[in-house]
Amino acid sequence: MSDAIGNVRTRDAMSPRKRCRASSTALPSDLVLEIVARSDAATLLRCAACCKPLRRDILSPAFIHRICHGPGAVVPPRLLAFLQSYDIFFHPAGDSPPPPLPPFVLAHPATPAAARLSDKHIAPFVSRASAAGGVGGLLSLYDPVTSRGGLVVLRRRDHAGVPQESGICVYDPMIGGRTFLPDPPEMASFSPDDGFSTYALLTASDGISCSFLLLAVDFKLLMYPARTIMVRTFSSGAGEWSPITSAASDRLSHCYYLHPDCAAVVLGGGVVHWVMQGGRRYRFHVLTYNVGTAAVGLVDLPAMDLLPESYGHWSDANLRLAASPDGSRLTLLVRDRLTVSVWRQLPAGGAGGGWAKHAVIDTEATLRSLLPELPVTSWQHNAIWFTSVGERSGVVLFHLMDDAEERLVALDIETKEMHRVCRHGNPRVQAFPFEIDLESRLSAMKTF
Repeated sequence: MSDAIGNVRTRDAMSPRKRCRASSTALPSDLVLEIVARSDAATLLRCAACCKPLRRDILSPAFIHRICHGPGAVVPPRLLAFLQSYDIFFHPAGDSPPPPLPPFVLAHPATPAAARLSDKHIAPFVSRASAAGGVGGLLSLYDPVTSRGGLVVLRRRDHAGVPQESGICVYDPMIGGRTFLPDPPEMASFSPDDGFSTYALLTASDGISCSFLLLAVDFKLLMYPARTIMVRTFSSGAGEWSPITSAASDRLSHCYYLHPDCAAVVLGGGVVHWVMQGGRRYRFHVLTYNVGTAAVGLVDLPAMDLLPESYGHWSDANLRLAASPDGSRLTLLVRDRLTVSVWRQLPAGGAGGGWAKHAVIDTEATLRSLLPELPVTSWQHNAIWFTSVGERSGVVLFHLMDDAEERLVALDIETKEMHRVCRHGNPRVQAFPFEIDLESRLSAMKTF
């Protein structure tokens, strides 16, 4: 009896939290994992920080694949989004400040899970991290020039008063990380807007031994008998620009110009691809640069007669280059009015690998249902205008060429699904698309 009384007294003396712990039993680990798999991305990350065993289970390749691709997936494998900022030229110093602008806007996928993650977590964080100074924040001092792997390369605006030693910023919107570096030496006139200079970015997922490698590439010498390109690289590991590397190829026998609307595409092994125009009959080619070997090459695109007649018209942005879903081959998108042809490079690759037509997508019927407000007459001579293509998401953004409001549409080239993108319609707003690979970010998290 005395033992029983002592136990009662001990239990009564326990705090409510300890009493709860003493009377409860732990859930089986497999049941906890099932609960996590049915939560959302933010809850999943919180659970991964709870304890080591649960973290190991969550970060296992099989579980990550399940929550990103399986039935009821709670984490979108990739997000295609916009970084938005006001163009400071439209807002002189004496004008009243414009209304607040969300710097992060989701473009794809149009799913509840993606919208919840973007609206409740990513967008508020980016707003706090990048727009702390309002219009005078990071995105009003720098212009985005390229992106890859969720990192965005920003270049200072000439009128922003940013010192040259901080002329470039490599920005990670997901964590607010910023790495400032100087402009490439001996490239004082280097400007991606001149059609002869560009930047390309590699990240850890491309097999490099650091968090990022930035290339500054000058194509001006392609116009001269030298037929070479000049490259400098900045490694986050080395922390400084490399000496200039000059690279040439026997196939560079004619002048080539960088296509102004096609971003660089990086494939596995650190090979960068740019769409160029030139050579015999002024056709399009793909110029390649191997970061590891500094070798330059050319990849021929499908024959002229397989593409629309407007293919050779320089001002007509009717083609885009992208990577295949697995990142190993090139994908070429060509539009002919309201039809998109998808070409996929054959596995052999290189100049002799050739191409095969992967799909032909007629967008007209779906666009009519997505844009019922457009008059019937606007469809008679209309065509779509490519805006950008996701790195690995297989999504192309476009708008109708005759649409004054530029209603933006996202097309998934694998599923052929389309949806409207609610981007800010203010012409004073600059919107730069970039892609976040959530699956890779989860896979890269450390286990303890």
